Amino acid sequence: MFFAAFKKEWKESIRRHRILVVIGIFLILGIISPVGAKLLPKMLEMMATKTNTQGVELTFNRQPTANDAIYQYNKNFGMLPILITILAMGLVAEEKIRGTAEMILAKPVSRFSFLFSKFVSLFLVVLAGVGVGGIVCLFYTSILLGSVDLGNYLFMNFLLFFYLVPFIAITLFLSVIIKSIAGVAVTGIGAYFFFMIAGALPVINKFTPQGIYSYTSKMALQHPSPDWLIPFVSSLCMTLILLFLSTVIFEKQEI
Repeated sequence: MFFAAFKKEWKESIRRHRILVVIGIFLILGIISPVGAKLLPKMLEMMATKTNTQGVELTFNRQPTANDAIYQYNKNFGMLPILITILAMGLVAEEKIRGTAEMILAKPVSRFSFLFSKFVSLFLVVLAGVGVGGIVCLFYTSILLGSVDLGNYLFMNFLLFFYLVPFIAITLFLSVIIKSIAGVAVTGIGAYFFFMIAGALPVINKFTPQGIYSYTSKMALQHPSPDWLIPFVSSLCMTLILLFLSTVIFEKQEI
């Protein structure tokens, strides 16, 4: 039952160009991060020479490094939960509105399989995007700025992926309990900003996905810290709890 639902959802991801959109965005991030880090000092110097600086001379004491590109790449992940929210906002709500959820559930497909197939499909789409973006960023960084510590880089990408995963579960849960697609989008984006603001408090930050992002930012700045495990486990638990609650609530709903 699950594989039939997943096959339908995966075809839907292809038909609606979710895969192309996600891979395209991550591909752009993977290119512009090292290219931007390489060219930014030169661009600023050019701007300074073409404008009236009133005697102020702009100089750079060091050349950009691979760490600058990795930091920029990590920084670009900050707003990606909004992309996840937009991609996932209609996963269930739209199916209810169109009436396709009723038709699918009339077949031998459990409600758990219906929901879990949607989560797994978007999980794999985002994984593909992170994989492509990470490989492209590594390739361009190595060419333009020098070698990268591969172990740390892979671990950072692993954590960045799981920084995004809870937002799939959050938006899926909202799509179950809210009938309006726009309502799901607004609430999901609101949840992102809530975590971002709450993340300013260290006590709360380490129990949210924002804690993962805070750790990867330290990694990108070459400031090692042992603080990744608590936010990682907390975010994983949050994801599992929201999937469970989504299933329980959806089981009781009339379609």
